[in-house]
Amino acid sequence: MTAFEGHLSFLFGIWTDSPGLTSFLEEDLTFESLQSSFVFKAVEYREHHQHRGSSFRADCWPELPLFIFCDDPQRPLSESPSGPPSRLLSVHSLQGNFELPPPSASSPNRIKPTATMSTFGQYFRVTTYGESHCKSVGCIVDGVPPGMELTEDDIQPQMTRRRPGQSAITTPRNEKDRVIIQSGTEFGVTLGTPIGMLVMNEDQRPKDYGNKTMDMYPRPSHADWTYLEKYGVKASSGGGRSSARETIGRVAAGAIAEKYLKLAYGVEIVAFVSSVGSEHLFPPTAEHPSPSTNPEFLKLVNSITRETVDSYLPVRCPDAEANKRMEDLITKFRDNHDSIGGTVTCVIRNVPSGLGEPAFDKLEALLAHAMLSIPATKGFEVGSGFGGCEVPGSIHNDPFVSAENTENPPSVAASGAARNGIPRPKLTTKTNFSGGIQGGISNGAPIYFRVGFKPAATIGQEQTTATYDGSSEGVLAAKGRHDPSVVPRAVPIVEAMAALVIMDAVLAQQARHTAKSLLPPLKQTINSGKDTVGNGVSENVQESDLKQ
Repeated sequence: MTAFEGHLSFLFGIWTDSPGLTSFLEEDLTFESLQSSFVFKAVEYREHHQHRGSSFRADCWPELPLFIFCDDPQRPLSESPSGPPSRLLSVHSLQGNFELPPPSASSPNRIKPTATMSTFGQYFRVTTYGESHCKSVGCIVDGVPPGMELTEDDIQPQMTRRRPGQSAITTPRNEKDRVIIQSGTEFGVTLGTPIGMLVMNEDQRPKDYGNKTMDMYPRPSHADWTYLEKYGVKASSGGGRSSARETIGRVAAGAIAEKYLKLAYGVEIVAFVSSVGSEHLFPPTAEHPSPSTNPEFLKLVNSITRETVDSYLPVRCPDAEANKRMEDLITKFRDNHDSIGGTVTCVIRNVPSGLGEPAFDKLEALLAHAMLSIPATKGFEVGSGFGGCEVPGSIHNDPFVSAENTENPPSVAASGAARNGIPRPKLTTKTNFSGGIQGGISNGAPIYFRVGFKPAATIGQEQTTATYDGSSEGVLAAKGRHDPSVVPRAVPIVEAMAALVIMDAVLAQQARHTAKSLLPPLKQTINSGKDTVGNGVSENVQESDLKQ
């Protein structure tokens, strides 16, 4: 660790709009002392004050966490700061341990955060921004291949499928969700540079959250309390960053990923509602504990299209009878000022084989990560899922068969991979309990999975709950506009996150194949019955052969 000469001037304090509530403690700290963990004590004050802009309630908080920031090291310690710090490091929970990292060589006096809590992906990187009632929401997408035709018309259809106000069983919030591409394209063609996209919030109603009860009580099962615990401050209206409005950036980025995947490989991604409450499209039975054992489900997975799914609005369950039962159930809960959960099933077809990065970034692990990052998700299963735990291996195993005579689907035949002579896998599977993934790597068969969504936390019914400071209990009747069931509008969000995962995995595999293609080819890499040495290379292959 590099030694740090001199001292850093640090200020510990609370900044508010009220001068009477501002307190400072100034210390000189050596760099060595900064390496240890500090336990910061909160500053106590007893003045009653409410800072509505950030939802701080002094009468509910006898102690507040400290703002910790690096002061200008050139300024004499005798000078007091005249305003809020310009380089805010972080806000920490009460009595939390905080370990400061060493300064960088280029900027020894600054401590830079490295976490990317709002960024998803490694090669195809998506950073979303925005809250429920701010001016706009959107994203920045980095890693988009250059030279692809792209306009708002390629993105808007998915935005429209996600938007609120679609029907009587969704939130009545009226947002058009028109996407605007801000950067990264010229004359309708991607430049390979970051693409910025923006959607304006046009129908905010922060006043719905300004009533006495919603200021005093965290909503049961909502992120109100946990966000305040984590950051020490939270948005005063709506769900803030935890709102489903955040997913607009995901859907916009997913539409870009989908277009590339379709053009390059013929990939098709389709999601649909498979259950609402106790109403199922394919109810589990003794014969078929998992839908993957049901021939009708497998037929649906291999043929379902988005056009078919959207013909069953407002629920998006691709069966007329089941769709009606689910709609009636959602309506019942809506009329009772309640909510209900459900599941969304997604299938990804024509996926290239070989995607996924064992051991920790297996493809199903990446999909699970992506899906469980969507608001209100509570469960994920791939392939046969939990139902597959109830059948023996002799039934569950997927035998391999030759794919030599398998005809490519039209989307694959028209893809860039086909035009460039990239072969399809030589094998396929007779069944698909694995859900298209084995050993964490795609095998070329359709990938299908199911995502569970809990009932929306904000409901109109009165609920007894505690105040933020835990000093008393009271009755909360939440206001605002919310979905009685999130699953109909979750369909395009699930599709978008699936596209982001596959796109990132494709770019990783392309990089690996490009690096490998520059090496001389091996004479033999698969054991043909002869004795082999490490890496599957036959012993009778001469060293001179490997150099050819």
